[in-house]
Amino acid sequence: MMTTETSISVLLSILIGIAAFCVWVIVFHQIKKHTSALHVRFSGQLVKVLIIIICLFHVISILSPENSLSRLLLGSSALIVAVIGFASQPVIADLICGFLISINKPFEIGDRIIVDGYEPGIVEDITLRHTVLTIYDGIRIIVPNSQLNSKVVYNTSYKKPNRGVHLQYSVSLDTNVPKAMDIIRDCVAASPYTRGVVRNNIDEDSGPVYFLKFSDSALILETTIQLPPTISTYIATTDINVRVLNAFRRNNIEIPYNYFNIIDKSVMVDDKSPDADRTVKPVLSVGSPRMRHYRTDTIYFADVSDPVASAMQLSRIFAKRERIDKNATAQIRLIVEEAVRMFSEMLLQYNASLYLEGSGQLCRIHIHIPIKVDLKRYQVLASLSDNVTDETKTGLYSKIQDVIYNGMKNLQQNKGSEYQWSVRDMTDKDSFSQEAISKSILVSLTDDIKVTVTRYYTEIVLLKNIS
Repeated sequence: MMTTETSISVLLSILIGIAAFCVWVIVFHQIKKHTSALHVRFSGQLVKVLIIIICLFHVISILSPENSLSRLLLGSSALIVAVIGFASQPVIADLICGFLISINKPFEIGDRIIVDGYEPGIVEDITLRHTVLTIYDGIRIIVPNSQLNSKVVYNTSYKKPNRGVHLQYSVSLDTNVPKAMDIIRDCVAASPYTRGVVRNNIDEDSGPVYFLKFSDSALILETTIQLPPTISTYIATTDINVRVLNAFRRNNIEIPYNYFNIIDKSVMVDDKSPDADRTVKPVLSVGSPRMRHYRTDTIYFADVSDPVASAMQLSRIFAKRERIDKNATAQIRLIVEEAVRMFSEMLLQYNASLYLEGSGQLCRIHIHIPIKVDLKRYQVLASLSDNVTDETKTGLYSKIQDVIYNGMKNLQQNKGSEYQWSVRDMTDKDSFSQEAISKSILVSLTDDIKVTVTRYYTEIVLLKNIS
């Protein structure tokens, strides 16, 4: 029968174990904010299990003093034999293989890998038994660690910031090959999702295109595109393939395919039949806005002669593509124009970029400023532009200055990996007055303005709901 003293000891052991587990969960959550290394993820999961096992053995030793921890682990040869036999089971195999993967690190969190027998995916997480891969449309593949450790893994992001994606195109035998290669490179460079490459210490806007082989009825051209870790492979590949297809058609470059001419003499078509010319035409809602996501190309302000005109052209393209009405189109154009004028000096100095994305219901205007965290440079950021036609020093102009400064300051003090701010999240004390709103086109026309400051860039996003 369990005594009161034993019951108290067991309860204390359980409470201490729960407390240790909770403390480690909090600490591990903070560690993950600063690093997403594979061995850190695996070690965190392993420590959780060890805490549970130690707590369990301690409770058993209290209930049965004769079965101490050392005796349980080393005193019984039968137990050792059982552990060795159990080590060959899949659970232990996955655990050991996960440990080996975390030590050898053939891939990291965020790498794009291809495992034999599985779809290509992005490494999202690793547990004691599985590695989680994300493929198209957010679908997760749970791969046992033992399989990853035994199969060939193709890592297109191994020890480099970008990841490579291989693309292949077929053209007819009479194609002007150098012209087709140039077209493919132009399409890759024009895509808003790709990054340039460095070859022979020279920056290039796209990688080379190779003519490597002949097929039965086509010439095969191949290239590799470079994508940042945050861009979906399927989105970027679709964008480039559409561009290449349209460019091939404009330049009369044929994509070969097999076809057959079949004549069936037993079937005679009666031209006088009332159903002979009857066709089914789809009904299209031409006037309604599109519900599909769309992203424009990216413009870099240092590369254009008139930043305002270039940004306005993007807004027109977005509005036409998403079938937005005249009133909403005028509002988006006004937001884009005022935003570019407001940040003109910063945009030109740091070769910032702008693009629009969203659908016929929501438009987001992204202003991306590639500037590393440096408080000394804030003196430049603080003098954004004195030619702002609509903003006042006490309104949005001044507020965004403070946001960028506070973001840089927090990052230099190692307070997280990024700093975020939103107009919607402002308190009543910090919110704009009615007078400031009436004087600000951006505050009055947008539904939200978000600012994200990281160690490598600052991004301003203006959101407009389209009713």
